[in-house]
Amino acid sequence: MPDTVNRLHQVLIEEYKQGRNVALIVDEAQHMPIETLEHLRMLSNLETSTQKLIQIVLVGQPEFEAKLNDHSLRQLKQRLVIRGTISPLTAEESRDYILYRLGKVMISEEPLFTRGALREIIREAQGTPRVLNILCTNALIQGFGYRKRRVSARIAKHVIADYTGKKLQRVWRPRLVLAGATACASRGDGAAMCRVLVCTVSAALLAPMEL
Repeated sequence: MPDTVNRLHQVLIEEYKQGRNVALIVDEAQHMPIETLEHLRMLSNLETSTQKLIQIVLVGQPEFEAKLNDHSLRQLKQRLVIRGTISPLTAEESRDYILYRLGKVMISEEPLFTRGALREIIREAQGTPRVLNILCTNALIQGFGYRKRRVSARIAKHVIADYTGKKLQRVWRPRLVLAGATACASRGDGAAMCRVLVCTVSAALLAPMEL
């Protein structure tokens, strides 16, 4: 490890002489072992007499905050100069995010999602861009499979059910069936007048609503 750090130090010094800044960006930092995070702290010690030779950016999920509170990482935590949290998107921001991405690839201006579909997807995603991407992509694929020009709220609900692992209840729509008899009477002018006598009204269950 010391030899590796020394070689890295020499490379960073050469980059510094060339006027270039070096940045190390670590994504999904919450999955890094504590030992690895401690090694990153040691890298932050590489510096000249006036400035750091490497800038380290750690990006992670909210649970990374809990890991930083571990007593063994107190020295790393003390070296954090800037800390920030990206809040979830609002419902309006989520809608704008979806429409912006669609606008970059759409040829026609015809909406691909109904308002109801957008509402269902935005409610489920809770402002997380990654979830918005997954639900919208799967909804478009399923809509294509059903040969629909627009993604309906019904399709969105099916996609959400698949994503969450929750079984979607089958929705049945009642139809009124009128059974009656027709009585015809003859008027003086010879015209026939018919009157429907409704005898019974029964409810019949149809197949699930079409997507």
